[in-house]
Amino acid sequence: MLAAALISATCVSGHAGYYEGNDLYKHCSANPGASGYGYCIAYVAGVSDTMELWRIREGDTECVRHSVKLGQLADVVRRYLATHPADRDKNAEMLVISAIQDAFCRKSP
Repeated sequence: MLAAALISATCVSGHAGYYEGNDLYKHCSANPGASGYGYCIAYVAGVSDTMELWRIREGDTECVRHSVKLGQLADVVRRYLATHPADRDKNAEMLVISAIQDAFCRKSP
């Protein structure tokens, strides 16, 4: 179901497989409970899960702790997008990965 939502969202935007940070920032800045915020949560969940699966597949350790909640990940992404406005025209998937890596992956245990 999540995959279908992500696929349909990219088709609606008119860019095959391309969703930019400006769009994601708008959704992630919406009030919790709003449909836009739900889209933010779904998008961040899909990218985060995919990123973690690729890390495991490549023999790396997971970087997002299991105790981290999805709302927390969305907050991290929203803050990253807010503090990097010059990058918001870039691919949303890469911006989500950068936000998660900056917050969780590049720190010493």
